[in-house]
Amino acid sequence: MRQDLERLAKASAGLDPTATQRARWVEAVTTHAEEWIRSLPDLPAHIEDDETAMEVLVDQTFAGGPSDIEDLLAALAEGVERPGIGPVG
Repeated sequence: MRQDLERLAKASAGLDPTATQRARWVEAVTTHAEEWIRSLPDLPAHIEDDETAMEVLVDQTFAGGPSDIEDLLAALAEGVERPGIGPVG
């Protein structure tokens, strides 16, 4: 059992981001959020979504391995921010 725990600890070590990585993520998310907020006056009240496109987007973005923050933010923009309930709707 101890060997299993040590193996799992080693395997999961890559899941714990460094302080530098966390700072990069915070910067990327903050930049993304600020850009989205600045774009609000130009966004339509509602856009019909395409469920098939969303499924493909999720499958590509969350394919079982680590994803880059830029890819995740692009998926958020494409699959949630763009088609969802409009921010002024």
